[in-house]
Amino acid sequence: MENLDAANPEEQKRLLTFLRSTLVLNPNERANEILNERRKFVNFDGVIEADLVEVDQDKLHEEMRAKLEAVRQSFWRQDSESLQSALNQLMACRIPAISAAATRLQSVLGKKDQLMQLTGESFTNDHFFKEFCRVLVSSPSEANEIREAQLRWMRPESNPESYVNAIKSFKKNVYGIYEKAPEIYELESNWLNEILDFDSSLELEDEGSNMFLGCAFMITIIVLIGALGIVGSMIFAEGFAK
Repeated sequence: MENLDAANPEEQKRLLTFLRSTLVLNPNERANEILNERRKFVNFDGVIEADLVEVDQDKLHEEMRAKLEAVRQSFWRQDSESLQSALNQLMACRIPAISAAATRLQSVLGKKDQLMQLTGESFTNDHFFKEFCRVLVSSPSEANEIREAQLRWMRPESNPESYVNAIKSFKKNVYGIYEKAPEIYELESNWLNEILDFDSSLELEDEGSNMFLGCAFMITIIVLIGALGIVGSMIFAEGFAK
């Protein structure tokens, strides 16, 4: 207590604030928060090795992944202030995959209001725009599945009845996003460029080539079978004549 008594009033206040905020936290459940508060208090941005040893890393990873998933699931419903608070904690996480994902979500959060405004634009297709927003906040694996699912709508073999309409609608959406919000376009430029460059005639040519090769193969088989039949008949006739 001598050090506390000797400290200046501001330091005393800061210490008491630190103690009040950390002593109420359960170290078994919120160890990462306690460490973050401790680092802030001592103004030290590094991680003390002894602290890391004390923390159950598997449990910490699981906790951070759960928080990240919760942010993803509620991203479009939750207010920006709450999202920012959650993302600040996730971006400070020393698990690279978690901090990288949180940084990506931070980029999307900065454009959330602008994205919401795009829903009222005439070019917006509800289905495509909903899936586009899902891609922006999903995990890499889930985002890839969504991207591929949308591309399948544009392929003749996957959507023979309405692939033409899908191509027109999707490209209209992509052009609209590019013109109205190019910085949002950049978040998914590779995928959106793929949609703009998509040429269904090439898909049809490939399909036609495959059909031609298939027919040619069948004709070859039939000819071979016929030839074998003729040869067999000749051999049989020759044997019968003898």
